[in-house]
Amino acid sequence: GQARMPAIAQEGERLGLKICFYVVGDRFPLDHGLLRRIRQAGHEIGLHGAKHDMRLAYLPYQAVMKRLDACQDMVEQHKVVGFRSPALLTSPSLTRALSGRFLYDSSVPDTDVDTVAAPRRGCGSVFPFWQGSLLQIPLTLPLDDRLILRGQSPAEMLRTWMSKITWVRKVGGAALLTTHAEPHLGGSPELLPAYRKMLEWIVAKQWTVALPREVAETWTST
Repeated sequence: GQARMPAIAQEGERLGLKICFYVVGDRFPLDHGLLRRIRQAGHEIGLHGAKHDMRLAYLPYQAVMKRLDACQDMVEQHKVVGFRSPALLTSPSLTRALSGRFLYDSSVPDTDVDTVAAPRRGCGSVFPFWQGSLLQIPLTLPLDDRLILRGQSPAEMLRTWMSKITWVRKVGGAALLTTHAEPHLGGSPELLPAYRKMLEWIVAKQWTVALPREVAETWTST
């Protein structure tokens, strides 16, 4: 996935768009030179947990803090202000640990089905909202892996995303899409063209596009 980041970034750059990449902070060797180049091009780097072993949300508060501490050098080096939990698993102890460390969290879908967390879950909102002092920016478009597991072709996934974006815009919410850079998911030769077409469609509509960091900065300043 890390090796595919430049290709994903170029899809946005070609259209004048910036992308946020959530990176696992303390499990795989990180190419810090690559991450710096990505960030210097105007993209955002976020933290995607420490280990991606699905345990973070279930650990006691102090154990969560220890894992986040292990990522602190990476967070500081790449000016990370946003967090996304592995597998979108959350808990009160994790939310408490994130508060004060990050400008925002983006770990809660508006609606999600057939996941490792539950048969059916979500916050039911397409708007950012506060969890105590922590701003939550919900994922409001179906993830690429969810649609793949449900048997959708790239063309069907594109139609699903466009339909949801149209509805979210109609109600005035924020459409947030998450794909995976790995070559068997969103970074695959089959799915990348659908992602490209969606970006081209958004640009043609002349809709406002912003990084999660920019959304959080605007939301917290108003």
